[in-house]
Amino acid sequence: MADVLARVKTALDGQSAVRGLVLPHGRIELCVPDGERRIWSPQLTVDVREEGGETTLRARFGPDPHVWTLYVALHAVSIFGAFVCVTFGISQWVAGDAPWVLALLPLAVVLPGLVYGAAYVGQGLGSDQMFALRAFLERAV
Repeated sequence: MADVLARVKTALDGQSAVRGLVLPHGRIELCVPDGERRIWSPQLTVDVREEGGETTLRARFGPDPHVWTLYVALHAVSIFGAFVCVTFGISQWVAGDAPWVLALLPLAVVLPGLVYGAAYVGQGLGSDQMFALRAFLERAV
């Protein structure tokens, strides 16, 4: 495990195509340099483990933590908005008024759809950067 971490750390020191962090407990985090980073840019997180005398790498591509937080927050806003619309619509109906607020309920379906679509498009836009991060890791190891 220490050998793999040392190889990646050495590879990171001598270049500027990939930015990264090697932690001694067996985690590597790789991302694109700041000049190339966009909102859709991926991050590669690698866990290095010793299993049965062999070193295994388990890697995961994901968005920047700030983007992930925004993704979850937009879904939470959508769910909360749906809850408010249903609650207010029921109270309008019980009070004998027309539940006009229920007309806003489809937005609770449209917003998550738009967020999912944006995430899908972002994955496509970041595919070249994903390939570059993976190729760097393969060369380093």
